[in-house]
Amino acid sequence: MDSKKIKDTLLLPKTEFPLKNTNHLETEKKIRELWEEKQIYQQVLERNKSNQSFVLHSGPPYANGKIHLGHVLNFLIKDIIVRSQASTGYYTPFLLGWDAHGLPIEHKMLQLHKDKKNDLRPLCHQFALEQAQNQREQLKKLGLFTNYDKYYITLDKNYEAEQLRVFGEMVKKGLIYHGYRPIHWSWSHETALAENEIEYLEKKDTSLYFKIKLVENPRFSVAVKKTASYALVEYNNENLIILEKLKVEKILDGEKLLGLNYFHPYRKDTQGYVADGSDFIEEGEGTGIVHLAPAFGAEDFGLAKKEKLVIECPLEPNGLFNEKIGVTEVINKHYSEVNQYVITNLEKRNLIVKKEIITHSYPHDWRDKSPLVYRLTKQ
Repeated sequence: MDSKKIKDTLLLPKTEFPLKNTNHLETEKKIRELWEEKQIYQQVLERNKSNQSFVLHSGPPYANGKIHLGHVLNFLIKDIIVRSQASTGYYTPFLLGWDAHGLPIEHKMLQLHKDKKNDLRPLCHQFALEQAQNQREQLKKLGLFTNYDKYYITLDKNYEAEQLRVFGEMVKKGLIYHGYRPIHWSWSHETALAENEIEYLEKKDTSLYFKIKLVENPRFSVAVKKTASYALVEYNNENLIILEKLKVEKILDGEKLLGLNYFHPYRKDTQGYVADGSDFIEEGEGTGIVHLAPAFGAEDFGLAKKEKLVIECPLEPNGLFNEKIGVTEVINKHYSEVNQYVITNLEKRNLIVKKEIITHSYPHDWRDKSPLVYRLTKQ
C-alpha cells in the first residue's frame, strides 16, 4: 500500500506548536508576556476575592546575589500550593518580598570593598536594591503565580516604620522583655550567628577531669544528678567523689551531695556549691559532677538562673576576657590562649586527674570557618 495514502487517512489535531522548540527562551518569554498582558493572576484573584482566603506567607530571600536551586525548589513548591488552592476557589494573594538586612549582604560587601569597612551601609543599600531587582527578573522565568509589580523589601522606610509600630504595640501589651541568654558568637567577626549560619566541623579539644576541694560559704556551682549514685573512692591517697567505681569506700546518693561547698580553683575569696543538674547530666558519661559556666552554655545558664546566681559575661566580643573573669592573669587574653594557661596551671598544682584530646563536631562560623563560642548577650 502507498505510504502516502496511509498518512492521508490519519486524523491528527492541528496545532501551531512546532514539533521541536529551537528557541525555548523566546517561547517562554512570549508566554510570560501573554500572562502579564491578560493579567491572569489578577483575574483569578478578582474571581475568588469574595471566597475564603488561603494565604501562604513566604519567608523573603536575602537580596545578596543570583537565585540558585534552593530558591527554585522553595518557590516552585509554594507556587504549586498556591495554584492548587486557587483552582479550588480560594482567594490566594501571594506577595513576593526581599530581606535587605543582615550578615549575608554585609559579608558580600566586605568581600567587594575591603577598604570601606566603616562606610558599608550606603553600599549595602544600593547592592540590595540591585539584587532584589535581578532576582525579581529571574523569578519571572519560573512563571510564579504572583504580581511581580507588587512586592516588599525590608529596607523600605514605610516597611521599617510599620515594624516599629507593631513592635511598639507588643511593648505596650507587655510581650517584650530584655534579658540575657548565651548564644553562638563569632569572636572573629564580633557578632552573633543564627542557627542557619553555623557549620559543624571536626575540632580537637582537651577534655579535663580536675579536682575541687569541699568548703563552706559558696558563691559558684557545680552540678550533680540527685537521683544517681556516687562513689567515694580512694585515688593517690586522696578521697574523690565520682560516678565510676575504683576502690569504693562508700556509696552516696546525689541528693545528699546537694549544697556541699567547694573552693574555686582560682578565686581565692569565693567558694562554690553543689547544685542539681539532673536535667542534663548523663550517668554514662564522665564523673557525673559537672563544672558550670553560666555565661557560656544554655544548660548552665538555665541552672544558674534557677539557683538565682549572679550571671555576668567575662568575654568581650573579640574573644578577650575582661575583668569580670576575676583572675588577673587572664584579663585581656584570648579565650583560646587562656585554655592552655588553665591546663598548664592546673597540672602544676596537681589538680588534674585525667587529660585527653578528643575530636568532636563543633560549631564554626560559615564565613571564615573559625570556631564559635557560647557568649552571654542581652537579647
